[in-house]
Amino acid sequence: MKILIIKFRFIGDVLLTTPLVANLKTHYPNASIHFALNQGTQAVIQNNPQIDKIHIYDRGTIKKSNIFKRIWLELKYALELRKEKFDIVINTETSDRGIFLAKFSGAKTIVSRKGTNQILNKLITHESKSNGHIVMQNLSAINALGKDIITTKVNLYFNNYDLNLPDYFIHIHPMARFDYKCLSNEAVAKIIDFCEIELDKRVVLTCDKNPNEISKMKNILSLCSSSPIVFMGNLSLDEVAFLSSKSKLYIGTDTAIMHMAAANDVPCIAIFGPSYTSAWGPWDNSKSKSLYQSKGGIQKMGIHTVIQNNLKCVPCGLEGCNNSGVSECLNSLDINWIKNEIKNHFITQSQQNLNK
Repeated sequence: MKILIIKFRFIGDVLLTTPLVANLKTHYPNASIHFALNQGTQAVIQNNPQIDKIHIYDRGTIKKSNIFKRIWLELKYALELRKEKFDIVINTETSDRGIFLAKFSGAKTIVSRKGTNQILNKLITHESKSNGHIVMQNLSAINALGKDIITTKVNLYFNNYDLNLPDYFIHIHPMARFDYKCLSNEAVAKIIDFCEIELDKRVVLTCDKNPNEISKMKNILSLCSSSPIVFMGNLSLDEVAFLSSKSKLYIGTDTAIMHMAAANDVPCIAIFGPSYTSAWGPWDNSKSKSLYQSKGGIQKMGIHTVIQNNLKCVPCGLEGCNNSGVSECLNSLDINWIKNEIKNHFITQSQQNLNK
């Protein structure tokens, strides 16, 4: 048997699909599991022993191509999938394109959330759900197939590296793919100094190698009174996964690195802007259901905390206020909320250590 999972999204989205992979392997132990995804997102599953083959869609190259080459590359990719002769295809997004590829592959069983095209929706043989946390949305494909959900654990596999890390440190990743998800540079610098100077905890900073993140990191560092350890875009995603696993606490935005930290069972203090905590909050691997709600304020799920402005408009799900790229809910967030949660985390940790 061959099963294909389709997830044409970002890195964090792909990582949060791993509980689905694990459940499929449990229910179909002899099945070959394939994964279709965007170029650049494969790093979080390339070491996963439960995945047999990855089909990379080079979205960047295809989008830049002229119309004739684009049609050819799209067809070539679809034919590559068709040659595999899948028995089951699971489209994990509300994507018309995903449904089309599932049908074109020749699979008899098509599991998918509904898309926007009603004609394509009729091709779905087993409908999955579109509400709740993304982990559970992905896992609804298991229920759609008439099976029970056995595990909700997000799995992250990576290699070991010698990064010369301190024994005890806080990992802060202040960046996100989109600036409207980020705190101001001034706020981030204050949080770093609070951890380093007031709490006497070493901070390790990471960012991607793209110019925007490098520039932002340099600006943050210029505002710091402390001297954190910095990896200025010089780590691979696999190395960041290893670094994350060695940290004692993650502080940062709603981004893939947050989901990686949560997958490593590292407590997260995540600062959310317009995003829906109920769908994207850091997943606690010890839980079987989400405890997050669609509202602002401070929410917890096991070892993880999400801090979000409690303005009436939060969460809006937009790309900043009125899709402006600027999120007032982040700009006006009381930084003392963040400091208190960081401080409380270490107080609680100390009490737990004393009780052992």
